[in-house]
Amino acid sequence: MSSEETSSSNLFLNEFSDVSSYKDTACSIVMKLIRSSNDLSRANDHDFLMSFAPLRRRMDTIAEKVLQSMNSLLKQQNLRRDLGIVSWKEADHDDKIEKLIDMNDILFERISSSLDEATGLKKLSSEVKSLVPSIRNVPATWNKTDGFVLQENIPSLKQQQKRSSNTFSINHQQTKNIPKPQIKFTDKVDNNPQIPFIPKIRIKPNAIVPLPIMLSQLDSRSFDTLLLERHPELLLHPYFDEIEAFEPNENLLKEVKVQLSKSLDETKYLFVDTPDKLKTMIDHIEIQSELAIDLEHHSYRSYQGFTCLMQISSRTEDFLIDTLTLRDELNILNNIFTNPNIVKVFHGADSDIEWLQKDFGLYIVNMFDTHQAARELNLPGFSLAYLLKSYCDIDANKQFQLADWRIRPLPEEYLRYAREDTHYLLYIYDLLRNSLIEKNPQFLKTVYEKSKIICQKLYRKPYFDDNAYQNIYSKSRKTFNIRQLAALKSLYYWRDRIARQEDESTGFVLPNHMLLQISEILPREPQGVRACCNPVPLLVQHNLHDIHQIILQVRDIPLIEEPKEQQIAPLTLPALYDPENVLNCPHDTSHQVEHQQITNINSMKKILSNDLSSILDETFIEESNKRDKLNDSLLPIQIKTQLLPVPNIRLHKLTNFFDMVFSSFICH
Repeated sequence: MSSEETSSSNLFLNEFSDVSSYKDTACSIVMKLIRSSNDLSRANDHDFLMSFAPLRRRMDTIAEKVLQSMNSLLKQQNLRRDLGIVSWKEADHDDKIEKLIDMNDILFERISSSLDEATGLKKLSSEVKSLVPSIRNVPATWNKTDGFVLQENIPSLKQQQKRSSNTFSINHQQTKNIPKPQIKFTDKVDNNPQIPFIPKIRIKPNAIVPLPIMLSQLDSRSFDTLLLERHPELLLHPYFDEIEAFEPNENLLKEVKVQLSKSLDETKYLFVDTPDKLKTMIDHIEIQSELAIDLEHHSYRSYQGFTCLMQISSRTEDFLIDTLTLRDELNILNNIFTNPNIVKVFHGADSDIEWLQKDFGLYIVNMFDTHQAARELNLPGFSLAYLLKSYCDIDANKQFQLADWRIRPLPEEYLRYAREDTHYLLYIYDLLRNSLIEKNPQFLKTVYEKSKIICQKLYRKPYFDDNAYQNIYSKSRKTFNIRQLAALKSLYYWRDRIARQEDESTGFVLPNHMLLQISEILPREPQGVRACCNPVPLLVQHNLHDIHQIILQVRDIPLIEEPKEQQIAPLTLPALYDPENVLNCPHDTSHQVEHQQITNINSMKKILSNDLSSILDETFIEESNKRDKLNDSLLPIQIKTQLLPVPNIRLHKLTNFFDMVFSSFICH
C-alpha cells in the first residue's frame, strides 16, 4: 500500500484529518448560510422585489434546485416514507416548513449520534427492530413464474425486523392497523364532556378520612347525573386529606449513603402480565422503603389516552407491568402507593398522577419528584435524559418517546428503554437528595411540598373550548376572511365531535395543517377536500359528505357584513333628585316640591297653548262677523274704522292671561 493510500485511509470521510476539522468546516459553512439568509430582503420588501421578472425567474430556479437537493437527501436518508412526503410541489408552504423541521430534527439526531460513535463517546448502536413490518406491493407483471409470484425479492420477517437504528422512525401510519385495546376494557370509554370524571376507587386503604359511602357503592354503568347534585363529594380527591397530612420524617430529611445501581444486564426483571406474576411483584415491593415508578402512555388512537405499561423498580429488581392485560387488577397497588412509609420516586409526575387516577383508580402518598429536585437545584437541565447522562452516563434513546406502546409483544429494545426510566432513578434520588441537603436543608422540604401539590391533582375530562380554534389560527400566521374563519370554527367543532365519538385523537381525525388547508381553500367539490389532505385521513374519507356540506354552508356567508341600523336611544334627563347623594338626607322632601313645580310648568304650557289659540280664534271670528255686518249695512267708513280694533274686553282677557303666566314663571 502506498503512502498516499495509507494517508487517505486515515482521513475522516476521505477529506478531513479528524472529526474536529470536519465539525469546524461544517460549522463555517452553516454560518455562511445563516449570514446569507440574514442579508435577504425583509418580508415587507418581498412583494415589491418579486414584481421584477428577472428576479422572479431567478428565485424560481433556485427554489427548484433547493427542492431537488431536499428530495435527493430524503431519498438518500430514506426519510420520504417516514415523513409521509409524496410530493413537495403538491404540499403547501406551511406543510413544507413542518416537514423540513421534522427532517432536520431526525438528521441532526443521526449526525449527533454518528459523531459520538466516531469520537468513541458512544458505542455503536444496536439494531432496533421495526415497529411493524411494512407491506410491500410486489408487481405481478415481471416476477411471475408458472402462475406463482416469486417471493425472493421480499425480505423475510426477520430481515425486516433487523433494520439499523439509523433508519428507525416512529411512524403512526405504520401502527394504525393495530386493534384498539380500549375495545376490550371492562370500563367503557366515556368522552362525553357533560358527564364529569368519577373516581374509580371503591376501597380506600391507609385512610385517615373514610371514603364516601356513595362512592364505595357507586356503579359507573348506572350512573345518574342527578346524583352529583345530591352528593357533590363524589368529585373530590379521595386522598386529599392523607396527602395534606403527610410530613417527611427525620430519616427522609437526612443525608443517605448513595447506593450504586447495577447494570441492566446484572439486574433481574420480571414482565408482569398475569395475576400470579402480579402477586409475586407485590410480595417484593411491599417490603421496600423506596420505589421508582414510571408510566408509558398512548394518546394518538384515543381521545383521552390510556396507560400501556407501568415500570416499578426497587434497589434490586425491575418490574414491567402490562397494564392493558391487568387493567382491572391493579387497584390492589393502592395498598403500597398510598403507604406513607414508602417513598415513591417519579420524574415529572404531573401527567403520571392523573393517568393513574383515570385508568386504575390509584393515588400516591409520599412522593419525591426528581424533576422538581432538579429545578430546585437549578441544574442546567431538568429532563430525565439529562439526569441519566449527567449522573449515570446513560444516553436515553429519544426515538422511543413517540413509540406505540400498544403493540404486543413488546420488542426487546422497548423493554430495555422502559427499564432505563426507573432502573437508575433511585440512585439519582440519592444524589439529588444529598445535594439538596448540602445546598440548603430547606430545599429538600420544598421538593416534598411541591410533590404533595402534584399528588393532589385531580383528573378532569378534556372540555371543549369554543375559542380554541383561534389558537390554531394565530399560530398558522395565515390571514383568513369571514368565510374561512367560519369554516375553521365549524370544522374544528366537527373534528372534536368525531374524535369523542370514535375515541380517536383530534390529530388522527384531521391534523391541524389539513384543517387549515381545507378552511383556506374552501373547495367546492368533495374531490377538492381530498386534494387538501395528503394522505386522506380515514375518518375524513368516511365523513366526506358532512365536511363538504359544512363548506357549502360557509360559502354562502357574505364576505362583507351588512351595516346594522343604528337605533337612536331615547333621551333621558337626569333625575333632579338623587336618593343616593350624601347631600340628600333621608327626610329631604324638596324633591316633592320640585316634582310639583315641574307638573305646574307642564300644565301652564298646555293652558298657554290652548287658551291663547282659543282667544285668538274667538277674537278673529267675532271681528270678522262684525265687519261683515257693517259692510252689509253700508255704514260710513268712520264707523267701520272705529270697530276695527279689538274690543277692550278681549284685550283685558289677554292681559290677565299673560300676567298669570309671567307671574307663575317668576315664582318658579
